[in-house]
Amino acid sequence: MANILSLLAPGGFFVTAALRNCRTYRVGGRFFPGANVNEYDFADLFERHGFEMSRTTITVAHVPEHRANGYDSIVLASGFMGGG
Repeated sequence: MANILSLLAPGGFFVTAALRNCRTYRVGGRFFPGANVNEYDFADLFERHGFEMSRTTITVAHVPEHRANGYDSIVLASGFMGGG
């Protein structure tokens, strides 16, 4: 993620979504590795990389109907890089 954020210009806007606290997730009959991140990881990441925290939004969307697929919530995160 740090490599992607290094491409963002000052004042640039970044938006992402991730499966929250997910080690593996299922699509059909196959399992894939998950990043196992949560809202606190994104808050720390944004702060360490110079985002304007007053213009950053991090939300958790609960989707318990997806529990059988390996996750029950999604992190939605967006914000503006400082210096712009």
